[in-house]
Amino acid sequence: MNKLLVLQNRALCFIYFAPTDAHVIRLFTESKILPVNMIYFDMVANLMHDVRKGLAPLPIGALFTRSNEIQGYNTRHAAKGIIFEKKLFSKNWSNVIE
Repeated sequence: MNKLLVLQNRALCFIYFAPTDAHVIRLFTESKILPVNMIYFDMVANLMHDVRKGLAPLPIGALFTRSNEIQGYNTRHAAKGIIFEKKLFSKNWSNVIE
């Protein structure tokens, strides 16, 4: 991810004719482009929102379950309904891909 961010910084400097050692935060705000690492966090946040609201595609939504559905006892996070990964650690990946 860091290599992509370096390439993105170089490309912005090239586009705006800025020196390669210039601060790129100003260039990102002028171009209204998010850095690559922030795009990743934005996509993960949108995916988790869709999973929580039931809007994610069924195969992706099946990978997650709510914490209060895993155990029957009350924990401090059970009321919040935090979502944990369900099948990512299974030995048989064929049922996840299907």
